[in-house]
Amino acid sequence: LGFTEPWFMDTPTSLGFDLFDTRQRYIYDLRQTGITLRAGRRLKWPDDRFYLQGLLRFQYNDVLDGRRFYAEGISRQYTLGLTLSRNDIDNPIFPSTGSKISFIGELTGGPILPGDVDYYKLELKTDWYRRLFNSNRLTFYTGIDLGYIHEIVKGTTIQPFEFFYMGGNGLIIATTPLRGYEDRSVGPVSEDGFTIGGRVKAKYVAELRAALTLEPMPIYFLLFAEAGNTFLDLPSAD
Repeated sequence: LGFTEPWFMDTPTSLGFDLFDTRQRYIYDLRQTGITLRAGRRLKWPDDRFYLQGLLRFQYNDVLDGRRFYAEGISRQYTLGLTLSRNDIDNPIFPSTGSKISFIGELTGGPILPGDVDYYKLELKTDWYRRLFNSNRLTFYTGIDLGYIHEIVKGTTIQPFEFFYMGGNGLIIATTPLRGYEDRSVGPVSEDGFTIGGRVKAKYVAELRAALTLEPMPIYFLLFAEAGNTFLDLPSAD
């Protein structure tokens, strides 16, 4: 259950909240209950393409089955998050020029928040589009997706949903898509052979897109090269 006011008091300010009670059964068995408060605003500096959003989240995590890897039991988690993004693409459906950049930082627990969990999480994603032969039907696209999780308190209980998973078409929640692989099949595995997610992720993609038509909806061919992986920790990343 959620609500967002996108234009608060006739200003480029958004306010919203989300109430959630979810259960995930994907290798692990996890139930989460909590609330997220959100506030965002379009900036004027460095230009009006920048957007800043903050969040405050409280949640109960109950790991019912950790598959002998994730710590089982209940934990309380308080999180402060900040997202800084910039978007100047020319078309949201078939971009041919411009870029989308976002940096996400989240602090859970640590020196200023209560709770049983203490770590921070960083993510950087960039998408760049460039027209070829000055045509909006022929585009070269490159993208980078990086992520890192670090324990503030060694051995802190990080619930499974926060780890990075990769593989498949991206329709599985909290999973970075990677074509040519099954859902959540990329990255470190447990002793039982289950993908357990990583604390480091890296993905790189390049595409050449050629549109046959743009109206009423884009139909296009593409050639792509894509590589990515998740890693148990930073020393094991390559």
